[in-house]
Amino acid sequence: MAMNKFHIGFRVLSLLLGLFLSITVAAEFQKSPNDHREYRAFQLDNQLQVLVISDPETSQAAVSLAVRIGAGDDPPDRAGLAHYLEHMMFLGTEKYPELDSYRRYIDQNGGFSNAFTAIDLTNYNFRIDANNLQPALDQFAQFFIAPLFPEQQIDRERAVVHAEYEMRTQRDSVRRWSAMRQAYNQNHPASRFASGTKDTLAGDIRDELIQFFEEKYSANLMNLVVLGREPLDQLQMWVEDKFSDIRNNQYAEREIAEPLFNPGRLPALLKFKTLKHEPTLALMFPLQNLEPYWRERPGSYIAHLLGHEGQGSLLSELKDQGWALGLFASTSDTGITTSAFNVHISLTEEGYQNWDQVTGYVFQYIREVRKRGIEEWRFKENQILAEIEFRFAELDDPASAVTSLASYLHKYPQDELFPALFLVENYDPDLIVDVLDRMTPENALIILAGATVETVQITPYLRSEFSIKKIEPEMVANWNS
Repeated sequence: MAMNKFHIGFRVLSLLLGLFLSITVAAEFQKSPNDHREYRAFQLDNQLQVLVISDPETSQAAVSLAVRIGAGDDPPDRAGLAHYLEHMMFLGTEKYPELDSYRRYIDQNGGFSNAFTAIDLTNYNFRIDANNLQPALDQFAQFFIAPLFPEQQIDRERAVVHAEYEMRTQRDSVRRWSAMRQAYNQNHPASRFASGTKDTLAGDIRDELIQFFEEKYSANLMNLVVLGREPLDQLQMWVEDKFSDIRNNQYAEREIAEPLFNPGRLPALLKFKTLKHEPTLALMFPLQNLEPYWRERPGSYIAHLLGHEGQGSLLSELKDQGWALGLFASTSDTGITTSAFNVHISLTEEGYQNWDQVTGYVFQYIREVRKRGIEEWRFKENQILAEIEFRFAELDDPASAVTSLASYLHKYPQDELFPALFLVENYDPDLIVDVLDRMTPENALIILAGATVETVQITPYLRSEFSIKKIEPEMVANWNS
């Protein structure tokens, strides 16, 4: 197979780097020169991490609080408890006991509120007309200080959670993750069913709900982002006034010793039957946790090569064979201590029927990248493209901005949050090689999805049809040849 011939003129990109490398600093907060918003990061006395954003031009204010407690923290016999708590949080507080006062205020002032529960965190957020931020902020803060969890609403919200679960059974994206969880180590939090049902949440559950909240919803595990048109000093004063009473239990974040996959589980082939026939092939390679290496981003170098779409690329080769419609490569964090490199291919029907040969092409391309060696000019090329993207990045709308930033605030130095999300700073070829060395047939979960795959099992709860089996040594040897 031909190696990747894509090569942007290095001298031109070097000139661009010199032009764009400047990063403006507002209140010592590094941001894109294209960003007119002002930022300030600080910590309250209760250890709640805060970012306030002043945008005098905005018509909408927005707020998000992420607590680093999620479905991975559910008790073993209470699947969905964290998600159920997310629902119950909105139903009145000691200061604002009326059941729907918060939602009504948000709705009456051109706003919207939402929340979601992930494996490793729960995010609460709202947006509202910019003139009405302060009263909404006060009501929002009380959810984390003195929620009521009204007993008369227990059954109603349990029914709402169950209805959401039933709706998710018809979504292929959710059903896919349900099937993938069957491949994971069942002692790892990422393998858990997150939604909850009327059965997993049955019985007199209010005391368990209160205990979960009082024990785990601790200020030292919370990130708050507030965006308004007011000056930074005013926003900070409001936050200090309204959120300082959230208690800090010094609750320790979970330490996960279990690997994502049991020893000997890989290589494995997971087949998943979709409701809609849009065939795909994915390769997942579990890695060490790459979050500490955000300045190096070793996976981005490989994703830059595998995800390229020009002449000589992996995608062009697959398209020439009539096997692929699109390809995406990236690193991801699987929620709690483990990263992964993922290659996702949208298949033609012919590619679907020849999935094993498509997989062989992926491994052949990876071998060629490894054989060619790590080339610093390619790293610099990727680095410059990231810098250009950073400089010219469009501002997210207020709600999207605060929700995203609240989920990342604890992961990086606060004043370097945007560089951490965009830029590639340090060249470390050894780290790149380490990732490449893990991208082998022996360390792969291959996921073939389509409406006609043969399956023999059904997942609990979401009823996804799947099969999983060890990949035969002969096939591994063929992919290695």
